[in-house]
Amino acid sequence: MKKVVSRWLASLSDGSVAIEGKPPFEEIPNEPSPWQRLLLHLAKNKLEITGLRIQIEKEGEPVRTFNLPSKSPKQKWADLKPLIPVGFNYFRRIQRSMEPIEGDFGNLRLGNEYHFIEIHAIYNDFELVLIVDEDTGNETWAFILPKN
Repeated sequence: MKKVVSRWLASLSDGSVAIEGKPPFEEIPNEPSPWQRLLLHLAKNKLEITGLRIQIEKEGEPVRTFNLPSKSPKQKWADLKPLIPVGFNYFRRIQRSMEPIEGDFGNLRLGNEYHFIEIHAIYNDFELVLIVDEDTGNETWAFILPKN
């Protein structure tokens, strides 16, 4: 199976792009996560995220990009007049299945582990959530979650 890598890419209000896994947003042991360092960078430099996307690479080559709506008036599809998010967020998610133990009725053991990367476009009344399968990069799910 080909090696799959997923990462977030954040467009910033100064025109730059922050990329998870690339300096200065690479994983550093015993340091804040790349996302947490991005948030610190934004606060320190009075910047904001204007767009957020997930890029999937297989064997080092980008093969898929999943975009959230942007804050930029020049965004692709601006002619559709999309709602503009007020912010963005990112998470990683792990799910684990439970499987019966053969010959041991009623008892379960931990099964397979599945990995997901998710990005959120935040609006005043709801969030648009995009979740991508990190293990294969082949499936994505989109949800609108109302704010309570």
